[in-house]
Amino acid sequence: MARRRALWMDVTGDCMAPQLNANQQVCVINRRLYWPGDVVAFRAWDGQLLVHRVLGYRFKGGHPELVTCADRASKNDVPIQLDQVIGKVVDVAPPSDLLPISFSCRVRAIIRYYQLAWRQIKIRLKT
Repeated sequence: MARRRALWMDVTGDCMAPQLNANQQVCVINRRLYWPGDVVAFRAWDGQLLVHRVLGYRFKGGHPELVTCADRASKNDVPIQLDQVIGKVVDVAPPSDLLPISFSCRVRAIIRYYQLAWRQIKIRLKT
């Protein structure tokens, strides 16, 4: 099994504030599985590097996609393929209350995921 290497990345925006702010750094390590509430770094479809929270998974064409969202965003991101994920945030410098991910934060991520899914179901039922 290949050794997992840590990668430190700079945070430039405030979409994850107040838990993660511009000018902080995050340490990212690739994992096989990501749980709702985890914070991950990934390359978006437009090539931009983002650090957002995992809400859950969806399956498209039999392949899993990750549903993510910034903490301060009202809408989720376009779902991403697992090969777009760089890794899970495992450390923050300077330290913040982002880690460890609390149980209540994971529950909020799951609730937000189901709210988004319910909205999509209602839209499809109307058409």
